[in-house]
Amino acid sequence: KELAPRDIVARSIFTEMEETKVPNVYLNATGIGKEKLLKRFPTIAKRCSEIGIDITKDFIPVSPAAHYFMGGVKTNLTAETSAKGLFAIGEVSSTGLHGANRLASNSLLECVVFAYEVADYLKHTPFSNISGIDENLISRYEKVCEFSTINIENLKTRLKEIMWENVGIFRNEKSLTEALNTVNKIEKEFGRIDKCKNSEEYELRNMLITARLIIKSALNRKESRGAHYRTDYLEKSNICEHSLIKDNKGEISFAK
Repeated sequence: KELAPRDIVARSIFTEMEETKVPNVYLNATGIGKEKLLKRFPTIAKRCSEIGIDITKDFIPVSPAAHYFMGGVKTNLTAETSAKGLFAIGEVSSTGLHGANRLASNSLLECVVFAYEVADYLKHTPFSNISGIDENLISRYEKVCEFSTINIENLKTRLKEIMWENVGIFRNEKSLTEALNTVNKIEKEFGRIDKCKNSEEYELRNMLITARLIIKSALNRKESRGAHYRTDYLEKSNICEHSLIKDNKGEISFAK
């Protein structure tokens, strides 16, 4: 019910919306009490108020949204990555502290703990031992601030749509393969490999990289676990395997 894991709640809401052809369902928080509700959820209350919803007496329209990465960039216990000088903290990192469902309170504690660890590490480590920035790499990706002739917003919209429709709450090999083909087409139309002309182009390039990683990871994991729900592989594997994705000269490979 209300306290089910977030992946079960998301699938239930999505299924209800699909069956009834509605854009959202409603969250009823009025039973919590006005004082407690406003104290615990001030940001939600403020945002809802701005669009004419009083959460102390009105139902809140809700629908599933694309979630954050739940463990991504591999780090050590001081948040160092394999790229010298680059540290990753929080939801972007893969520290082993999260399973197939990220928990908000866990994530907050993780950020606090690892922020202190990084600060302490940097405080006692000579900068020369941390920095190892490749100047050639900087020049390769140096921003060229020029006007783009590409319709970036159109490509972003197409990417968002295919990711929501084919790589969203429910996934299977057919939908994921179609999504990967669309990402390939968008990448060809975009045409940028290294340097981009402005921040909007860099953002789209990063979105395409992220989309490809998500799709290929989802294709590679032939089971359903937490927020990763494949309709063609409904059962969870008895063996919990962590896939390590490596990029070798543009080619993504998986290592267990």
